[in-house]
Amino acid sequence: MPSSHQVRQIARPLKPKPEAPVQVSRQAKISQLGKLVYDENGEVVFPIKLGTLHVDDLGRIEPLRKGFHSESLLFPIGYKSKRLYASIVRRARAEVVPSFGS
Repeated sequence: MPSSHQVRQIARPLKPKPEAPVQVSRQAKISQLGKLVYDENGEVVFPIKLGTLHVDDLGRIEPLRKGFHSESLLFPIGYKSKRLYASIVRRARAEVVPSFGS
């Protein structure tokens, strides 16, 4: 019989370690953008399709207008995109959710 100052160890099942998130290399991200289509003038043809994200317009940066940028963020004027999400109403369909910039 253990004395009062001894600690009994209780056997507990080991918890599986959570899987580490999949690391996507910078090269893989760049290769996704390598699929852009260009016109004869070298301009990108819109919409740009990146998986479920469709970018219709990248907008423009106006550095002199306050409120559209900070030290770490840019909010391009005229940015337009939409993303496809699975519908919660109709299982076989996808819903388009637009996100418009200023």
